[in-house]
Order: sequence, then C-alpha cells, then structure tokens
Amino acid sequence: MYVRIILGFIGFLGVMTGPWWVPLTCMVLLCIRWSAPEAVLMGLFLDLSWQGSMAATSWHTWPIFTALGLVFLWGLEPLRRRFLF
Repeated sequence: MYVRIILGFIGFLGVMTGPWWVPLTCMVLLCIRWSAPEAVLMGLFLDLSWQGSMAATSWHTWPIFTALGLVFLWGLEPLRRRFLF
C-alpha cells in the first residue's frame, strides 16, 4: 500500500515539476500492479498543465496523457487478473 501512495505522490509531483516521462512511468507502474484511477487523474492534470502553455492549433492540446491513462487502466486489466491474482 505504501508503494502505491509513494508512486502516486511522485507522479503528481512530477506533473508539476518534472519532465513528462516521470508521470508517465508512474502511471504505467501503478496500472501494472493496481487498478489505479489516479493514473487517469495524473494524465488529466498533465494535459491541463500543458494545454495552457501551448497554442490552440498544436497537437499538445489533445488529451494524450488522459487517453493513455485510460488505455493503461483498462488495457492492463487482463494482465493484472492473470498474473497477480
């Protein structure tokens, strides 16, 4: 349980201060081990923080990390069920 809290904290801290790959790595690690809706929230916060700093016509305004969080959360569910339980 402490590992999940630490990964979530590092991911949310990485959204505010780190490069894009820090929250992405935390999202993947969280979704591999647990059914973690905080991965979707991390992606949402990362998309919202990038959306304000880019132009409206840029591809950065697409919700890439939110979509990746949903894909990780639901796409890795069969893997979790098969190998972890």
